[in-house]
Amino acid sequence: MKCVLEIVDENQDISPSLCLKFFTRWEVYSDHVGRQKSYHVLGITDRPISEIVSMGESMSDFFLQHFGIVLKRTDLPAFKCEGGMFLPPEICKADWE
Repeated sequence: MKCVLEIVDENQDISPSLCLKFFTRWEVYSDHVGRQKSYHVLGITDRPISEIVSMGESMSDFFLQHFGIVLKRTDLPAFKCEGGMFLPPEICKADWE
């Protein structure tokens, strides 16, 4: 398993957004809820994480308040996952060989 941001950084010949789009229809994994869980990626958001607000709370504030995670790459889009979940790529891993 490899961190999604490592994969993005290794593929600098394409834009980060295009690289993240590659994960559409993939399973990504995160342990931000205290155990590893898989998420089916449906696509990416059309705005960067820094501009995503839900119920009056920014995505950065949500992850800080609920999980103690400080998001550093808020310039990137988020993964749109099944069930209406948005995940920042920096907390995700993928099976990558």
